[in-house]
Amino acid sequence: MGRTKSKHHPKGSVRSRRGSLFLRTIVFSALVTILTLVAFGLRFVLHERETLYAHMQDRAATHATSFHQGAHKAFSDDEFQGVITQALRTLHGAEDVVFIAFTKDDGGSHLLTTEGSRKVKLASYWTPAKSGTVSEGIRYEPFVQREVYHYTHPVVSEGVNGWVHVGLSTEEYQSGLRNLLQIVLDLALPGLLIGFLASFIFANRLIQPLRALREFVSRIASGDLKARVNIRSNDELGLLGDTMNQMAVDLESSQTLVDERTAALHHRIEMEGLVSATCVELTKCDIDLLEDGIGDALAKITAFLDVDYYCVKQRQGERILQGKVHNFRDPSEAMLTFFQDVYPRNVWRQPK
Repeated sequence: MGRTKSKHHPKGSVRSRRGSLFLRTIVFSALVTILTLVAFGLRFVLHERETLYAHMQDRAATHATSFHQGAHKAFSDDEFQGVITQALRTLHGAEDVVFIAFTKDDGGSHLLTTEGSRKVKLASYWTPAKSGTVSEGIRYEPFVQREVYHYTHPVVSEGVNGWVHVGLSTEEYQSGLRNLLQIVLDLALPGLLIGFLASFIFANRLIQPLRALREFVSRIASGDLKARVNIRSNDELGLLGDTMNQMAVDLESSQTLVDERTAALHHRIEMEGLVSATCVELTKCDIDLLEDGIGDALAKITAFLDVDYYCVKQRQGERILQGKVHNFRDPSEAMLTFFQDVYPRNVWRQPK
């Protein structure tokens, strides 16, 4: 079976991983700040745009309504001189009015600008299909060669459909939008700077406890069980730091207990070895003394019994090697015990 090889990451990769969380936190916080500012800016601009548009619509409706009575009579009598005079006064008195037009349902129109009045045949959108309804919108008008707010007010007179058209300049509207965008930008730039600064501070405060925990774990892994981490926080990171400190205390206590038991075991093994060595030395000394005493006694007994001394000597050595002699302190008693075991009793009890 092959062994699983452990992967050792280079130091640079560890540093890149360590810095990536800090960078991701800053980027994420910055994106949240930017999206918040963009959402606020769009909402603000759209709201103000609607306000500006509604204001422009009200002005156009006011001008168109002011011609309603004169236009009603003009369409009935087919006499537009009076309403044209009124319209010219409005054109010269209101700077935002670009044109005024009175259109019949056949497309024939009286078009008035600051340059004067003329009769023209206008396009179909000047005569809406739905009579009696108001239409409006910003569009480009070729005859004035500019973009205007075109408001159409219907006039119904004795079966004759007509419309009053008022064109307003969009310069004020566009200027208002530009001012809104400038205001948003003026607010967004400091907001972005503040957001980036707050993101940096937040990310740094978030990463510092994690770096302390990483350093603490590295010290524990290297064997420094006295290492402790100090995280002054009441949130989850602080709780994690307290838990890891308790873990280090438990590990240190367990390691101390293991060291004490290991030392006691080593001491016991050393003492047992010393005792065994001492017993071996004492046994060697006692065997030498026993052999000397037993040898002399055996020589006399075998001579008295007229037995082979060397045969008894050989069996004596076998018994000694087998551990049959137990009392080494009394050689005579040991010799008698041994002799009784190794030699037939009827031989030494009944000498020749």
